[in-house]
Amino acid sequence: MDAQSSVHNAERLLSEMAYEISEDLIEQVKLCPHGFSCLEEGRCDKLPMCEVEHAGDCGTFRVRLPAAISCPHLLVSDGGVTCHCPVRREIYRQYGD
Repeated sequence: MDAQSSVHNAERLLSEMAYEISEDLIEQVKLCPHGFSCLEEGRCDKLPMCEVEHAGDCGTFRVRLPAAISCPHLLVSDGGVTCHCPVRREIYRQYGD
C-alpha cells in the first residue's frame, strides 16, 4: 500500500473507528502496512495489537508482539521490541489499550 492510499484509508476510517485519534496524528504515520486496522478493529491486520510492557518517558514504549510481524515502526534490540508508531502510542495514552 502506498502512502497516498494509506492516508486515504485512514481518513475513511475516521468516521468508523473504534478509537478517536486526531487526523493530524494519523497523517504523521504516512504509511501503515496494516491499513490502520488498529483504529477500526483494535487489531494489527489480523493479529491483536502489540501489548505494551512498559511506557517510557521519551514517547516510545516496549511491546510484546503477538506473533512475528513486519512493521516499520518497530525496533528490535537486545532490550526487547520498541514501538515508535504515533497512532499506537496515542491509543495507549488515551485508552490504555
